[in-house]
Amino acid sequence: MNTRFNFTDSKIRSIQTQSKRKEYYDKHTKGLCLRITPKGTKSFSYEYKNSVGSKKRMTIGRYPDISLKQARDKILQLKAQLSEGIDPKHNQEKEKEYSVRELCNKYLDEGTTHLVVKTRSEYERYIHDYILPKFGGENSARITKREVAEFLDKIAFQDEHLTTSNRVKSTLSSVYSFANRKFLIDHHPVQGIEKKPEKSKERVYSDKELQQLWFEFEKYPQPTGLLFKILLLCGRRLSEAMQAKWEHVTFGDNPIWLIPAENAKNKKELTIPLNGLVLEEFIKLKELSTKDRYVFESPVDPNLHISSISTAKKYVRERSGIEDFTPHDLRRTAITKLAELGTPREVIEKISNHNQGTSNNVHLVYNRHHYLKEMDEALQKYSDHIRSMVNNC
Repeated sequence: MNTRFNFTDSKIRSIQTQSKRKEYYDKHTKGLCLRITPKGTKSFSYEYKNSVGSKKRMTIGRYPDISLKQARDKILQLKAQLSEGIDPKHNQEKEKEYSVRELCNKYLDEGTTHLVVKTRSEYERYIHDYILPKFGGENSARITKREVAEFLDKIAFQDEHLTTSNRVKSTLSSVYSFANRKFLIDHHPVQGIEKKPEKSKERVYSDKELQQLWFEFEKYPQPTGLLFKILLLCGRRLSEAMQAKWEHVTFGDNPIWLIPAENAKNKKELTIPLNGLVLEEFIKLKELSTKDRYVFESPVDPNLHISSISTAKKYVRERSGIEDFTPHDLRRTAITKLAELGTPREVIEKISNHNQGTSNNVHLVYNRHHYLKEMDEALQKYSDHIRSMVNNC
């Protein structure tokens, strides 16, 4: 005889495991079944009859990964399918046909049309830069919650991009929620994964700390040590520098480093004047180059660029004594030092390629001045400051 009662979280948690598999049925929501194995695994399923009267069962998900409310809401969706003559079990089996790439493409085509252009472009970036390289070819129905959690943890803690981890999570969740609403798939591996607490970082290195860091950058095997120097001297993002190609660097009378739009976070091309100490470091990099392709060649394969700095970061932290060292703090330090040296705000924003708080400013709309001369002067002054600091080591 079937055991029936009104499901509540407290009652579900209190049910003891038995020597044999046991099933319970919810009085509140017809068809909702809770199955408990001898090992204590609890999972929800839906029992129903299709249009020809055949009894069927389909799995909804494990408890508590799928909450009681989510299970009940899911059954309401499945009953809506039944009322339209759609067999939910057949629909669930169809989900195996969708790869993560296919779901992402459908989402971008149909699920983001209501978003403003800037928000949509951000979703596209997280999908193309993070989600597709990791899961693109995978069966969307077989991605597990653990795989997603480990993927997000790597972005947050190993790569030290906490905010990006949360944005990627939100984007992937939106893709799966869209697919659920469209009855493309019943699976949702992002539900239940908590957002990571974000802290606003304000770390700026003192001149003394920069001396210690520079000393370790000099000692570390190149070109990784030079990579850190360039981040500090140019105020660049790590991804921008790692992807730099020699075809974008021009020496001669007016040396420049061009960051193409596809490598920039805001998708805006930027030209950086090369002078002083930074030009000297670029010349060193050119002399180290073997394939004349990437500025920062991978020590493993010169046909590729540096893709991981975990070992280098650990080395610098241990040797310099600056245990919280991160590459992004070099960028923040550079921007702060430029301000301390009297660089005008608009020039700093141009160098950083991050127009904070001024995107709606009419001045920006009509001002197409590239500030190359002003950037050159500011970076030269900043380079002289760093050189003086280094020479006093």
